[in-house]
Amino acid sequence: MNFQKIPPVYTSDQLLDLAFSKARKKNRLKKLEGSRLEIFQKKECSKLDIIKDNLAERLTQILADFPSFDSMNNFYNKLVRLTLDYSELKKSLGAVHWVFQRLRLMHKEYVRKIAKTEDVSKVISLSKEFYGRISSIIKQINPNLLFLERARRIMRTYPDVKEMFTVCVYGYPNVGKTTLLNKLTTSKGVVAEYAFTTKTINSGFFEHKGTKIQVFDVPGTLGRADGS
Repeated sequence: MNFQKIPPVYTSDQLLDLAFSKARKKNRLKKLEGSRLEIFQKKECSKLDIIKDNLAERLTQILADFPSFDSMNNFYNKLVRLTLDYSELKKSLGAVHWVFQRLRLMHKEYVRKIAKTEDVSKVISLSKEFYGRISSIIKQINPNLLFLERARRIMRTYPDVKEMFTVCVYGYPNVGKTTLLNKLTTSKGVVAEYAFTTKTINSGFFEHKGTKIQVFDVPGTLGRADGS
């Protein structure tokens, strides 16, 4: 599994800026026919469509880019739980899904209201109300978006684990784990004469009697009070 390919997660302000900017640009190009009221209704509904589609696409992409944690192998499952706040991760992805659902319902509600009104000023008022409510719910999940971006950066440091025989070099800091990995494999982990040089997991491969073996060098651990 390659976590390097997870793209950056935008903030709420970035998501809104992109969506509103696209709606403004596309709407300028449209030449509509009809009464003043009909033109206003078509223009505003078109803006709502563009904003909804743009936000929905980006929110869906966030959910698609993060892996399914329930179906990943045990190694990654443990790694995620050790390096991230797993409950916060699930909560943040859930918040993105919640906004996606609210966005669709809200869009449908306001398009219907705009189509039914017979007052131009009311069309404008309803549009502004939609923009305000959409901005509010997107900003509401900004802490979740920020958490997902931090999680993405941590997950980018995960090694690309293959389904094969694996050896993990594990122990106290500064005892030569990375040096051993470098000797056994073609890996070039950083070695220094001070503790905690290894900040992430280094990996490499070597062959023994025709069998390819995967080796991991993990950051140094300290003994716990309970001896574990």
